[in-house]
Amino acid sequence: MAAGKPVIANAEGGVLETVIDWPAGKGKCTGVYFDPPTAGSLTLAINNFMDLEKKGQFDPKFIRAHAQKFSKERFKREILEFMKSKVAQKS
Repeated sequence: MAAGKPVIANAEGGVLETVIDWPAGKGKCTGVYFDPPTAGSLTLAINNFMDLEKKGQFDPKFIRAHAQKFSKERFKREILEFMKSKVAQKS
C-alpha cells in the first residue's frame, strides 16, 4: 500500500486496522479481504479485486496516503510528542 497498490488480505489481525475493504470504505478502499482463509474465499476475493480494478475503484494516491498513517516516521513523531507532553505536565 505504501507504493499505492491495493492488497488482498486475510481478514484477521492488524490487517483489519490497516486495510479498508470494499464496500466498507464507502467508495474508497485500499484492498479486499477474504474470510475464512480457504481457497474458495481467496478465489472470490481475487475475482472481486479484479472487478474493482477494472472499474477503477483503486486510487493509488488514496492508498498511499492511507498507508502513511501507519508509517514508522509517524509512529516515532507521535510517541515523541506524547512523551514531551507528559514531561511538560510534570514540570
